[in-house]
Amino acid sequence: DYLSQASIDPERLRRVERIRIFHGTEDTIAPLGEAEEIGSRLPQAEFIRITGAGHCPFLKRDFRETFCNG
Repeated sequence: DYLSQASIDPERLRRVERIRIFHGTEDTIAPLGEAEEIGSRLPQAEFIRITGAGHCPFLKRDFRETFCNG
């Protein structure tokens, strides 16, 4: 129930200098289109689509090696 009512307001993120939005192509909880729209409204955002990942793309085996520095 909580997630069905939750939303992200891109206007509140405008002051953040760097944003990386990770989204799995197989996410059945949060539609890809919604995440892409949020990313498109934030010029400082980098939208990263992860093929084959679901709602928690950071659980994908190679996420850390691919996206985390250090």
